[in-house]
Amino acid sequence: MILYYEVDQSHERHELQLPHYWATLDDGWIEIFAVECAEDYEANHDGLEGWEEGVARTFALFDVDGKPLGTCSVEMEMAPRYSAEVVKPKQNNLDSAGDSL
Repeated sequence: MILYYEVDQSHERHELQLPHYWATLDDGWIEIFAVECAEDYEANHDGLEGWEEGVARTFALFDVDGKPLGTCSVEMEMAPRYSAEVVKPKQNNLDSAGDSL
């Protein structure tokens, strides 16, 4: 299934190829389509430029014939990222005299 979308009424349409089985989905899936378009925009069309967390962008979706499918407001959420490293326990620096009680 091929979709076309515009961001923030830019009149610049981007093409998105979706899995063939999505062609059977009805208009109730428009939000899912809009999220897929947002992910494509971010990954392939420099979509992060000027897009801040919590700021919504408007995605207008069209079928292959240019018929409007719907418009959705999409907000980007920042995903937390974690990293870890092994911490070595500190060695006790007591001399032999300090060990006895």
